[in-house]
Amino acid sequence: MRITRIFSLLVTLTILAWSSLAHSTCTTSTSSGTCGPYSDSSITESNGNNTYVEQDVWGGVTWSQTLTETTPSSWYVSANIAASTSRVSYPYTYQLFNSEAVSSFTNIVGTFNETSDHSSSTEEQVGFDIYLNSWGNEIQIQHDMVNTPQCGNTTPVRTGIQFGGSYGVPVASWDLCHNGLYYWQLPKGGTNTYGESSGSVDLIAMIKYLETNGYLPGSSTMTEVSYGFIIDTTSATTKTFTLSSYSLINNASSGSPTISLSPTSLSFSATQGGGNPSAKNVTVSNSGGGTLASPTTQINYSQGSGWLSVNCTGSSAPYTCSTQPTTGSLAAGTYNATVQVSCTGATNTPQSYTVAFTVNPVSSPTISLSPTSLSFSATVGGGNPSSQNVTVSNSGGGTLATPTTAIVYHSGTGWLSVQVQGSQAPFTLVTQPTTGSLAAGTYTATVNVSSTGATNSPQPYTVTFTVSSGSVCTITTATGTCGPYSDTSISLTYQSQTQNDVWSPPSSWSQTLYTTNPGSWYAVANFPADPSGAVHTYPSMTIQYCCSGSQNPTLDSYSYMYSSFSTTPDTASTTVTDAGYDNWMNNWANEVMFQTQLINDSRCTDYFLHTVASSVSFGGTNGIPVNTWNLCQSANYPGTVELVWQLTDPSDSKNFGISSGGVDIYAMLKWLENSTACYSSSGPGTACLPAGSTFTQTTYGWEITGTGSLSKTFTVNSLTFTASH
Repeated sequence: MRITRIFSLLVTLTILAWSSLAHSTCTTSTSSGTCGPYSDSSITESNGNNTYVEQDVWGGVTWSQTLTETTPSSWYVSANIAASTSRVSYPYTYQLFNSEAVSSFTNIVGTFNETSDHSSSTEEQVGFDIYLNSWGNEIQIQHDMVNTPQCGNTTPVRTGIQFGGSYGVPVASWDLCHNGLYYWQLPKGGTNTYGESSGSVDLIAMIKYLETNGYLPGSSTMTEVSYGFIIDTTSATTKTFTLSSYSLINNASSGSPTISLSPTSLSFSATQGGGNPSAKNVTVSNSGGGTLASPTTQINYSQGSGWLSVNCTGSSAPYTCSTQPTTGSLAAGTYNATVQVSCTGATNTPQSYTVAFTVNPVSSPTISLSPTSLSFSATVGGGNPSSQNVTVSNSGGGTLATPTTAIVYHSGTGWLSVQVQGSQAPFTLVTQPTTGSLAAGTYTATVNVSSTGATNSPQPYTVTFTVSSGSVCTITTATGTCGPYSDTSISLTYQSQTQNDVWSPPSSWSQTLYTTNPGSWYAVANFPADPSGAVHTYPSMTIQYCCSGSQNPTLDSYSYMYSSFSTTPDTASTTVTDAGYDNWMNNWANEVMFQTQLINDSRCTDYFLHTVASSVSFGGTNGIPVNTWNLCQSANYPGTVELVWQLTDPSDSKNFGISSGGVDIYAMLKWLENSTACYSSSGPGTACLPAGSTFTQTTYGWEITGTGSLSKTFTVNSLTFTASH
């Protein structure tokens, strides 16, 4: 607002400097001072041309005000008005009339361009003040209101009354108010600051409405028309109010209609062989007098033919001419046409507007993103939130090249990663924030998505990451627990906890477990490499079932049990680890692991004695994706037998599995209970789990062999358990 005011003031000062060639600048700072009379070609009246500029200050408050005037249509005021409960100041231009009858005027058109002060400390109304019947009646036409309630918080007398459409005055809707005098307000814009600072008004049409509807006496006569700033207060701060231009023209038309087109040019675009663009309208108004006849049109093509249609509607001015291009079989290129608009009897018929229609080649791909904004949340010191996806589609033609991304951080750095997935559109952008050591706060970034050859490359989407403070449980000892917790994301009837579990540690090790809840935690571990491949630690979340022995719940007492997970492992070459579930059954007699991801580790078929089953598929219900598993068995006879379900590895790699997904715990354990493919000391043919097996404990976490004596972070972003029992 300040820049706009300074610019307007500079424009005004330029006008004043130029106008000073005509006569000297008039400056007045008294409470009542007048400049003039002047004869101004932009301000005319049928029986006289005397025009004045004046300022009035009243109300008995502290004030200062200086009016600086070069012409009656270009001046400004510097005002400092203390707070008041009523109007205090009115600097204005005024024109005296000679008691002509309102009915004798064809029109009185006032045009204006002003810059008022719109700060919160100012209250004002800008517009016309009109006296009739030798000052016996007063009406106002207020077009720019600042910090002023509509109709002074009273109910309008009338609303939505339209004026305009002739003499170059645009159609606008006005409200009629009353507070001892009648006044019109332009209800356009905000609640208490509304209207417009430039435009034009058909004053006679608005006065005649009041006369016709009994708000003014019949056969009213014109006495004075003034225009200026009604200032209630500037809160004792100096403010500038500028009138850049002003005109008051009456009976300017000879009575003949004149065509006025808005706009005078239209542009459209479409894709070759695609649908038509939306139609656009040209308004045909009467800027003269009389009645403008219905328009007719003729289209003159510069390129092509028949691709444009125009349909003009309306019973009187302003008319609407709907303009519609048709793509059809047009080749790629730009097509131009001129539409001639003719009205019988108009002084300037015909008038023209231009149409440009660009047909883009079908081979141009266009990037389309869905959604265009993502929001994440996490807790300080907690795990990462689950990733979210943005789909990159081609809303144009041709083939969209594989996109690339560039991250622009607006707060913080390095906390976001984006992975592009897919070989053709639609592509998927896997977007993952990392909590790390971020402090509490809100972090934002823009991801710019580019694709070679796309017409609108790059396209952005925004990411908001809110990190809130929370209570973090920290464990640094070899054994220690956080909890127990009752977590809504783990919908079993048992409480859960997280635990550090380090055994047979090497001489130099450290491990710290950070937990905000059992479904979101991470461990920072430092272990030397161990060539033997022995596991030394298992930081994990545990569910301890209710009882001991036969009182523990049986597998058959559930109709389903499944879990989902999202993790961020460390994948450095020095790290040897695997992630997964460990289920203890039958009061610790049986152990069943589900290994979902291995990092620099061997397949169970490499080091377990027996491969019980290969490529067994589970999933497909309850939102669990179908995955294929191998079943391996240790040879700890006659002690506890360990069974390992491990995701298959078609590439024979030491890095395989998934970092997020789900497992059908019930189906995988029930398969074992129904199978006799497992081994005993005498060979195969033994039940893998005994019938009626019971739950003892379920855990999920990281089996860590070594990190190469480097501190590495192993994160569980989210973990859920769902079961029926």
